Amino acid sequence: MPALPNVEHILLDAVGRQHVILRATEGTLQLTVTGPKIAIAPVTFSLQLQTLRDIASSARQLTKLQSLLSAPSSPTITVPRWTAQSKRLRDALIALDGRRAGATFREIAAVIYGRERIERDWPGKGLKVRLRRDFERGLALCNGRYRDLLTQG
Repeated sequence: MPALPNVEHILLDAVGRQHVILRATEGTLQLTVTGPKIAIAPVTFSLQLQTLRDIASSARQLTKLQSLLSAPSSPTITVPRWTAQSKRLRDALIALDGRRAGATFREIAAVIYGRERIERDWPGKGLKVRLRRDFERGLALCNGRYRDLLTQG
């Protein structure tokens, strides 16, 4: 799936569904995918219709899908590199969202740093302290500090 033309994003939602965003000058289409992880292995697609009335809508969507898959790839956009500040902000928001969703600091650290590092370095190496600091930074942002970011350059 990642090798297909015009795949802009592959996202994973909270319940494990995968969402593929295709984008070209012809438009955008989102596919919701269940089953094996599409970024890892080849998959087979099937179309599920809830009612017979869905046939016309599905035909239009399949035509759009064909158009997006056969369109020339969109020009690549250069994504700015992560800076130390942007990584701190990202980690702060992940920590805040994770804690508000009921995750432990260890679970949040696994999202940010990966399970292998957590198995190796938790609770030592300061990761737990770093996660607490990230959470506090996230709370500060939530409580109005984001305005400081908006007023900077």
